[in-house]
Amino acid sequence: MQKIILRVVYYVHIHMPLYSYTAINRAGKEFSSEKIAKDKEELRNSLKEEGLLVVDASEDVGTGTKDAWTRVTIWLESFRGVSLFERLVFTKNLSVMIHAGLPLTRALSAIGEETKSENFRNVITRVMEDVVKGKPFSEALSQYNKIFGDFFVSMVQAGEASGKLDRIMLLLARQIKKDYDLRARVRGAMLYPAIILSILFIIGVLMMIYVVPTLAQSLTDLNVELPLSTRLIIGLSNVFVEYALFVFIGIALFVFLSIRFIHSAFGKPLWDRFALHIPLFGNLIRKMNVARITRVLSYLLASGTPIIRALEIARDVVGSARYKVSLEELSKEITQGKTMGSFFHAHSDLYDPLVAEMVSAGEETGKTSELLLDIAIFFEQDITETTKNLSSIIEPFLMVFIGGAVGFFAISVMQPIYSSLGSI
Repeated sequence: MQKIILRVVYYVHIHMPLYSYTAINRAGKEFSSEKIAKDKEELRNSLKEEGLLVVDASEDVGTGTKDAWTRVTIWLESFRGVSLFERLVFTKNLSVMIHAGLPLTRALSAIGEETKSENFRNVITRVMEDVVKGKPFSEALSQYNKIFGDFFVSMVQAGEASGKLDRIMLLLARQIKKDYDLRARVRGAMLYPAIILSILFIIGVLMMIYVVPTLAQSLTDLNVELPLSTRLIIGLSNVFVEYALFVFIGIALFVFLSIRFIHSAFGKPLWDRFALHIPLFGNLIRKMNVARITRVLSYLLASGTPIIRALEIARDVVGSARYKVSLEELSKEITQGKTMGSFFHAHSDLYDPLVAEMVSAGEETGKTSELLLDIAIFFEQDITETTKNLSSIIEPFLMVFIGGAVGFFAISVMQPIYSSLGSI
């Protein structure tokens, strides 16, 4: 956020130069950054008030010479997000470096230099600068909550309090790796049917534009009454031929509005409710949400986070609106003295009975975090096996759909021909 604000201020007050500087703090540590100032004297005075001694400062040579379009491009670059893979690499490398005994600032500096994403590299640099100035690591990360999230920041805070930051970073790396692997498996499983359906759609459109008009003329010359299916295909072909541009614009607009609706405050709960009842995928979505919730709760409870706060973070981490609402209800019931196990028993449509039984056992034995982790591992293994076979499960349904489409087209074309032969 600080980087974005800096750029916004610069573009609004374009007459003020942007300086790149190197400074030393009271602890003698050196670092580099950028700052807007009228001149070098104002820059030195401003940094001196922050307890920093300027070693070198120079005006950003690009700020006075870049054209307007280049400046806008750089400004928009600061709004780009950070991918899950980039966060995974950052977390894993940081855990290894801290475990090896490197100071946090040196580890962040090394990771920042190796990061390919300019946006993420700037974020890491700002975090390192805040740590150099004496801010706790978790507080520095919290300024970039949209990138790291409440769960990440809370876990880091717990690691700082316990002195086991390397262990916490390793757990975070495992969690992000689980998310990354799961998304990759689902995308991989859906790639084959997506390609097949896309090719089928393209072939269908081409046939409607180039093949069906010729067939329609031939079928009309037979002087027989065309069946409903044939008239539908010819009518659809006429629409594509005469209004192709409007059809494609309409399809694109429909897809765009559908995506906006699904992500809107009104549409997301409806979509999530519908998604949970999709054959095959509904059960997979349940398992994914349960695995994520139980793993997050396990880590947070084990790190000493209060249960209510842990549920709030889990609610923000989980994607499904149905599960967000359920976690809010669970939080209210716990404040009233009820247990998680009884809540999961009462919501068997969202949580498997196994979850309720194991959580109840954990609450009775005082091992809730351990059993929550066991639940997460169990469902993650189940999800892994399901996604491995997802393509082979979808393939028969895909073949039936393709066969039905081809059969419908063939019958619609051949039926008038046989009718004309029968009338001879």
